[in-house]
Amino acid sequence: MSKHYVLFMDSAYILNRRPFRDNRFIVDLLTQKSGRMTCVARVAKKRGKIMKGTLEPFRRLGVAWAGKGQMPILTVAEEQRRYLIQSQDLCKALYFNELILKLVPLFAPANDVFTAYQVGLHRLTTIIDERTLMQCEFALLDVLGYSFGDELEHQLGKSVEANRYYRYSANSGLRLYEQYQEGVPISGALLIKWQQSEQGEQHEYFSENEYYQLRQFLNRFIDTLLVGKPLKSRKLVFL
Repeated sequence: MSKHYVLFMDSAYILNRRPFRDNRFIVDLLTQKSGRMTCVARVAKKRGKIMKGTLEPFRRLGVAWAGKGQMPILTVAEEQRRYLIQSQDLCKALYFNELILKLVPLFAPANDVFTAYQVGLHRLTTIIDERTLMQCEFALLDVLGYSFGDELEHQLGKSVEANRYYRYSANSGLRLYEQYQEGVPISGALLIKWQQSEQGEQHEYFSENEYYQLRQFLNRFIDTLLVGKPLKSRKLVFL
């Protein structure tokens, strides 16, 4: 094999696929070692070749690819695990995939993202409610460097207070609402309640209005990260 044809091997999740030409597809992958990447895959009906059905989303594969550049050739795709998403929850899972595609840069180190996605898929195959999807979103944001856990106290220099309002921005993290003009508003009470519920300190009940506030916060903050890029699946999830 020449030095211009190097074979790479990794574990990967299928995020998306779309027709390219003839029997070829463009496949978006989240790999454990190489991060997010896009490959060209040629499918065939013969055993031992890449099968079209293997390239469906929500599957973990053992993959290999060859070639240089932004779009190498996928040469191996062997299914390791299939995550069964119920039809009524499919749009939520597709939304989670689209978040990965839009927020995770190509070829950036993504082992933590890979783990967060794996945990998220497990959640999305068990109990899916409004809280489950938010857990996936907050976990993804955390590994991308936007923490909503204990690190908030380090950003502020003191504890979050329930009776105060704050702003959270990608550049500066959490800041007091009245002292900062940049960022998405959120109440201290809601932040504390979410933190406690995720840390298992107590089983918090979230009212419909509190879930609505959290959803508005997440949507607005994610929009600041997208910088104008649309999330097509969001319209299907949050009608």
